[in-house]
Amino acid sequence: MLHPIFLVSLTPFVYQDNELTTKKGKIQKFAFAYIFVGVCLLLPLYFFYEEVGSLLLSQNYSEGFYIIFWIANAYLIMTLTYLYESIFYAEHNTRIILFSNIASAVANIGFNFLLVPFFAINGAIAAMLISVTIRFSFIFYRFKKL
Repeated sequence: MLHPIFLVSLTPFVYQDNELTTKKGKIQKFAFAYIFVGVCLLLPLYFFYEEVGSLLLSQNYSEGFYIIFWIANAYLIMTLTYLYESIFYAEHNTRIILFSNIASAVANIGFNFLLVPFFAINGAIAAMLISVTIRFSFIFYRFKKL
């Protein structure tokens, strides 16, 4: 839930009349800080997912409490992508974002069809993680090529 703070703080730098390398450097710094904060929050969640699940959900869902960490992990990757996407909005090159979303959606649907019949909810988690990682990888690759 911290990504809006990072994104709002980053936006003025991205839209200022700075050189592209300056903007990219600022995005990288924000991204590393975001990853650091995310990992610091995800590590306790990994070890204490039972307690978090009990606090947030009913015991009726206790078999699925382990999913909380993996969903949070996917959310971290997805929201990290938003930081790198900001440069494409500023540069009026949103076509790249469209292509990354299409690739991610197609991958998600495809991997769900492949994995869910064999692995049930774990297959859905894997499909989601793969699709957000594909999206991040595409955006990051295009970010580096700018």
